[in-house]
Amino acid sequence: MDCKDIKAFVFDLDYTLYDEMQFFNAGMKAVSEYVSEKYHIPAKEVYEFCIESVKKEGRGKTYDHLCEEYHFDADPMTLVEVYRAARPKLHLYDEAAEVLKRLKNEGKLIGVITDGNAAVQEAKVRLLGLFDFIDALVLPDSLVINGETHFTKPNPVVYEACIEKLGVKPEEAVYIGDNPAKDFWGAKKIGMKTILIIREEGLFMRKEAPSKEFEADESVKDLRDIFKER
Repeated sequence: MDCKDIKAFVFDLDYTLYDEMQFFNAGMKAVSEYVSEKYHIPAKEVYEFCIESVKKEGRGKTYDHLCEEYHFDADPMTLVEVYRAARPKLHLYDEAAEVLKRLKNEGKLIGVITDGNAAVQEAKVRLLGLFDFIDALVLPDSLVINGETHFTKPNPVVYEACIEKLGVKPEEAVYIGDNPAKDFWGAKKIGMKTILIIREEGLFMRKEAPSKEFEADESVKDLRDIFKER
């Protein structure tokens, strides 16, 4: 891909620009400390239970299982809010910071599209210092289009919203993400170029695209490789 023809670079956030485990671990520790203080259970025990639950069944029911296991009278949503309120120090991948600085210096436009709770994802962007680099942030969870809300990738309207904010044509932009199951279909649908970043520690490294149309146009193992002509 010849990046000279690209005016805008749009990135996914978690596992693309930074290791999301930074926030995940901090949020889980906040929940563990909250539970420990309120219910007098060792925070380490609570933390280990939550981690094992996530490994077995994903994140969706972790706090329900925790309340059931220890017979808490807490509303699991209270624990979700404790998790979401975490504000740890976050750091970009070294090469991500390098790439963003280079793009900025070259006068390229930079966007970020990130699914999840809008307040949490915006906080992550702020904690990472990304507002110093980006020209457009799209939080699908907070989008309102024609009266509809709570969009997620890969819905094409999410990518269209970002392109509109950046003021470029879809063919002048590239979308870079780590999840072939949801990152690229919508971007390709509107005419954007797409690149898969493969992270060794990423949750989606081994996840395959459900079909050819979900695959990225290209893949890299280091964001700096987007500048290489292929």
